[in-house]
Amino acid sequence: MTRESEYKWIAEWGEKEDKLFLRILESMWEQGKEQAKLIAELFQEHKIGKGKRILDAGCGIGRISIPLAQMGYEVHCLDRSPLFIKTARKKISSKTKKLPINFIVGDAYQLTSYFEKEYFDAILVNWTTILGYNKSIKMDKKFFAEAYKTTRKNGLMFILNQAIIETLVTRRLFVQDSSFYVEIDSETVMVEKSFFDHEKSILYNTWSFYKKKDKNLQFIDELKFSMRLYCLHEIVEMAKKAGWSPIRYFDSFLNRRRFNVGFGFNVVFEKK
Repeated sequence: MTRESEYKWIAEWGEKEDKLFLRILESMWEQGKEQAKLIAELFQEHKIGKGKRILDAGCGIGRISIPLAQMGYEVHCLDRSPLFIKTARKKISSKTKKLPINFIVGDAYQLTSYFEKEYFDAILVNWTTILGYNKSIKMDKKFFAEAYKTTRKNGLMFILNQAIIETLVTRRLFVQDSSFYVEIDSETVMVEKSFFDHEKSILYNTWSFYKKKDKNLQFIDELKFSMRLYCLHEIVEMAKKAGWSPIRYFDSFLNRRRFNVGFGFNVVFEKK
């Protein structure tokens, strides 16, 4: 397999797509602050307290990273998009420039190129374009292996808000229409259409962006992308082969209830 074919996601997603997706990330900024509090609570439940070294893999514009750093965590933020990292840096005001935070434009499949072995206390993978987006099992196995190498013994990896087959299929049982209308901000809406190829386990998405104009919608542009969806078992097995041990599954940030098909998917792994 060539390097180009391994990195399908990079070829499929460029500067235009980054600019469109930035609208989504910006709309989630305030929500990110609240979610960061819940993630910090989860960290503390697993004895990952303030001052611990965290990698936010696929950090986007820092909607989780920056609040975590403000809480006292040492956060290293990695994303493949120069635009996202540039935007994240701008989010830090002059009053908060001394935050324990580091931004890196980089490849999540090459973590040992940027960090020493056993460098992190925990790795956070929260609603990212990492697992499945290259549509390469080989690359996703490599991510788990790289994460394992850069995490200390007894360190943790939190995979949160991960799309999986069980959740998609269950939701489709209740919602037959695969189209969704989403308010991005006061001026912009998005219409999402998706198709799932059961044979290949590939989810194809088209996100169409519109500007509100009086009572009409004016087309702006559209974002097309696809991803390989795994079932829970496949994700766990890939992680196990890299050396990780699953220690907790849950579907709700609010009550940490055990994973139930049809809801969110979150899992905590430990490096034994």
